Amino acid sequence: MIKKLLALTALAAALPTWAATGTWASFVGIDADGAGSAATQWYDSGAFQANELTDFANADLGSFAQGSSAWLSAGDLFTFKNNGGNVTGATLYWRVDNGAYTAVQLNWHSNAPLQIPGTTATVGGSNDQSWNNTSINADFLQGLSAGNHQLQVYFMGSSNQGDIFAGSEATPMSANFSVTTPVPEPASMSLMLGGLALLGHWSRRRAAKPR
Repeated sequence: MIKKLLALTALAAALPTWAATGTWASFVGIDADGAGSAATQWYDSGAFQANELTDFANADLGSFAQGSSAWLSAGDLFTFKNNGGNVTGATLYWRVDNGAYTAVQLNWHSNAPLQIPGTTATVGGSNDQSWNNTSINADFLQGLSAGNHQLQVYFMGSSNQGDIFAGSEATPMSANFSVTTPVPEPASMSLMLGGLALLGHWSRRRAAKPR
């Protein structure tokens, strides 16, 4: 009996203390053809797997012509609190290609039940909360050269027990996209060819003119 009690005590000591605050789901909204032009497409970016949504990690966000716009339009973080814990705020951090992070504040949105963004499904228990911002509209294509790129994000919640994370600064969640050199429109190409032909004609006339 004593041996069993000692074994149970050792097992209890080995188990982690149940966290009073934490994150359990996060979501990223992308508007691939410019702010306001189409509905936001939501991606599941955290450990929680929403079957209704595409995973953000390693997703292909598309191919974009250089000089066009595509927007990180929204973010949503699900948190929990119990045993005296309290979540007081949340932030989404984003960057492109290992550059400097930009911080975006997420505001308290609702208590449970929580709606999975972009769906009608609801999840969560009595102590869960949603923190979101659906008006971010950050153009992640701005200033990029042609080539392959990554959009990287992580989330941080603030609590009375310290910061809580989904992803991290060192290990963000990353999605892929590419930027291509724009092809001239047919009308523009015709004008350019016509201009070159006219320049060639003037050059030949000047060369043929007696001096």
